[in-house]
Amino acid sequence: MNEDKLTITLSDRAPVRITKAEWPIIAEGHGPRYRDQVKENDATRKWRLVIRRHADGRMIAYGIFTTQWGDEHDLRAGELLGAEADPVAALRRIAESIGAPEDVVANTVADLPATELA
Repeated sequence: MNEDKLTITLSDRAPVRITKAEWPIIAEGHGPRYRDQVKENDATRKWRLVIRRHADGRMIAYGIFTTQWGDEHDLRAGELLGAEADPVAALRRIAESIGAPEDVVANTVADLPATELA
């Protein structure tokens, strides 16, 4: 498997395969939840939200939920966005799809590059 490549699951369309260096991460947030554990490595449920941006301005927003709870299953969702798209709105849709808590969304939004104001 080529570690420079990444396949990303998208919602309602086929997955995409990218070259990581051409689509750097511009924002990322994650959050574990525990069931009787206290260390992050012991988390039984984990969410990760990511936004990557290509040099041409296009973005990919995606989320991953992993669980060790027997009555749940892992989830993935994502969207390919144009340069003018609202990445925060996409993050919220993805977070809803994978059940990500609001603090994970807020941490990801806070990690976005700052907007320059005149």
